[in-house]
Amino acid sequence: MASAQLTGNLTLTSDYVWRGSSQTRERPAIQGGIKYAHESGLYASVWGSNVKFKPDNGATSEFDIALG
Repeated sequence: MASAQLTGNLTLTSDYVWRGSSQTRERPAIQGGIKYAHESGLYASVWGSNVKFKPDNGATSEFDIALG
């Protein structure tokens, strides 16, 4: 019988910084992710965060998806 694992995370942070630049204009961010992993090695995940870029391009969220 095959087995699988589902995990998740949730973070509240004071600033979302990527490569030294604030992605939320130095404001708080709420971030979360879910990952599914099968014993065969197959996996899928999604991670998301609120954003407010400078200059403002109208984006309010970011989602990163991975499959393998």
